[in-house]
Amino acid sequence: MSLLGLVLALVLPFSAVGQESNRVNGLWVIDPDQTAAHIIKKGPPERNPEWIAAIVLRMCISTLIFDDENLTVTDMGNIPAEQKLRLKSKQGSEPIYVSQSPDGAKDTWTISFLGEKNIVVQSSNMGLMEYGVWKRSDLSSPQRGESAFTQAFSRCRLALEKVPFIKSNTR
Repeated sequence: MSLLGLVLALVLPFSAVGQESNRVNGLWVIDPDQTAAHIIKKGPPERNPEWIAAIVLRMCISTLIFDDENLTVTDMGNIPAEQKLRLKSKQGSEPIYVSQSPDGAKDTWTISFLGEKNIVVQSSNMGLMEYGVWKRSDLSSPQRGESAFTQAFSRCRLALEKVPFIKSNTR
């Protein structure tokens, strides 16, 4: 084996690991159309299907910002709230983040890739969160204010109208 071949054999596995850890890094927003399609494909949950619209609409007005060690959840409204989670571990390519509230309650979020361009999030504390499908945003920072809030909420509400088992009074 040549010296170049030996160097590549030693370096490539490490650079691939570094790339995998950064795969989720960046700003993510709900993809309304992919979310509606995902909800239809999964079908209604056995428990509390009436909550899907409220949970998805709540996610629609949030952004996820990943860096190497943290996940920051930010609301789009005029008074944006923020939640921070720390990277706990990775199971294969699925990063796991944990938050702890002042009262000691923990929430664990597992991030799973849905194809190459989307992710879903499963929360240990918020059921049905895995019905939302997130996409990487082209923006470098979260949109804020009433206009961004209204636009994101409206796009999701319209997409949820395509889901036959979500009653119109819950949208």
